[in-house]
Amino acid sequence: MLPAETAAPEAVPDATTNQDAGISLPEATSPGCTGGALSIVAHTDDDLLFMNPSLMRLIGSNTCVYSVYVTAGDAGRPADYWQSRERGAMAAYAHMAAVADDWSTNQITTHALRMLTLKANPHIHLVFMRLPDGMQRGQGVQSTRFVSLTKLWTGVITTITAVDGSATYSRDQIVATLGDLMHITQPTVIRTLDYVGNYRDTDHADHHTVAYFTREASTRYTAHHTLIAYQGYPIASRKANVSASDARAKLETFNIYAKYDAVAQNRTYITREYIRDQTRT
Repeated sequence: MLPAETAAPEAVPDATTNQDAGISLPEATSPGCTGGALSIVAHTDDDLLFMNPSLMRLIGSNTCVYSVYVTAGDAGRPADYWQSRERGAMAAYAHMAAVADDWSTNQITTHALRMLTLKANPHIHLVFMRLPDGMQRGQGVQSTRFVSLTKLWTGVITTITAVDGSATYSRDQIVATLGDLMHITQPTVIRTLDYVGNYRDTDHADHHTVAYFTREASTRYTAHHTLIAYQGYPIASRKANVSASDARAKLETFNIYAKYDAVAQNRTYITREYIRDQTRT
């Protein structure tokens, strides 16, 4: 385990209701590749802001990359907003891979999870779960009846439904789904957000909650792997630690994404990337 707060090295589905405790592996879409890296984040810009330049290096090395977005990042806005954010993530990944922004779509059947594969680089996959954005403190929003992942994690609610109605999950079912995604993709490295921090700090509640779910799911994944926690919003007050060249590339990628996100304002994080914890099993 690394010391806490270590600077990071430079180096639309069919509507179904999930009643199963996980993905049925024989029914799941076969991945294009396995054995690389799996990132599990809350919103469609979290990986670009908090896991870069590490993400750019992974893509540049032609490693098998899966990125899972647990919430839609809807912030209570209409569907065209979160759908545009998904397009922004796709455009950003195509840019990092230096190939055409052209994707094929598959579905992991029992969970109606939408998985996209970059046609010109089939090592790169994006998975969208589209659960409601819980907002900064996990309070939720009126348009989704004030549900949130934080309320699910802490037992305030018992289920949560995707904003497109594609699936409904209990707390245990989210853990099982993430765990089964790990078994399907067989990553050697799992990246997530900050499971060291807590809801009393200045980070987004969704960041912590997704990290807590990921950490619990990783205990069910028995293959040898490394679990890495990246710090979120609090890095804004920390020392810049990304090189000038990496910061330029990171900003360029984020600007590609930001064309699709009308409220993207998070350029403070471009020059920073911090790891809170790293655990090998």
